[in-house]
Amino acid sequence: MCSPFQNENPVSSNEEENSETASAEFSAGDTEGLTYENKFIGLGCRLDSNWSFYSDEQIKELNNIATDLAGEEYEKALENADLVYDMYAINSNQTDSINVILEKVSSLQLAALDIAENFETIFPTIKQSLENMGYTNVTYEIGSIRIDDKEFANLNTVAEINGIKMYQSTIAVKCGGYLANIAVTTFNDNLTASIFDKFYVVK
Repeated sequence: MCSPFQNENPVSSNEEENSETASAEFSAGDTEGLTYENKFIGLGCRLDSNWSFYSDEQIKELNNIATDLAGEEYEKALENADLVYDMYAINSNQTDSINVILEKVSSLQLAALDIAENFETIFPTIKQSLENMGYTNVTYEIGSIRIDDKEFANLNTVAEINGIKMYQSTIAVKCGGYLANIAVTTFNDNLTASIFDKFYVVK
């Protein structure tokens, strides 16, 4: 499921303490074994054997980049994109997933961006998008998630499709000229908090 932040005009959090964790220069994350880490975002996660990451080729396909592109050309293509899929992980149950998407945001917008308020503002768009996909009973709640010593506002969305409940928890991190959106989605049971427990702050 796409990140709820895929909009042209993100509305305006003073979550500067979280953005300080991130590196100032854009860089894609790395996956090794069952660990993903992105110093640009300032976050990583360690998954168990029930999970698998998309390969580099699959990520390139998500980003509409030729799979044979590599090196500086590939890095340039990512830097030129307004929206970058950085990581996608899928559980062996084929329903639970994690995705990390980076969206370019102007420096002025980013400086004024209040993430919790942004969640509130864009939820009607998210609701409409989900309903267009066949979801019903779409509700939300704004909460917070702590990862190590950092606290993040998060958007908790609940919806239903074919009698099955979908739970999605999303956080956002301001980094460089981007807003990084991390979304965890589970079905049937709300396991989003336990999955976010697998995340850590990159020191």
